[in-house]
Amino acid sequence: MFNDAGSDPYWLYSNNEGFIKRVEGFDERDIVTKMGNLYGVEQVCAVLKTADMGSYGKVKGNCTQLLSSKTLSDRLLGLSSNIGGETMVY
Repeated sequence: MFNDAGSDPYWLYSNNEGFIKRVEGFDERDIVTKMGNLYGVEQVCAVLKTADMGSYGKVKGNCTQLLSSKTLSDRLLGLSSNIGGETMVY
């Protein structure tokens, strides 16, 4: 998850026993390697969730977008330079 500016990104996943784990200090390429599909780069592998901002800067809901391996890689490269404001959910 890439949260507001100033907070470090973290990755939530479930292990083989079903426990939820949290990892900090990972490289964006790790996400593409684990979640992406080298043989089907256009297949959906992630969901991008962003806040849907209404008037006066209030959040009125969420916008979601399905991402392919290629799009995920492109988005992560863009996020590494501008992390704030987006939350990725896998």
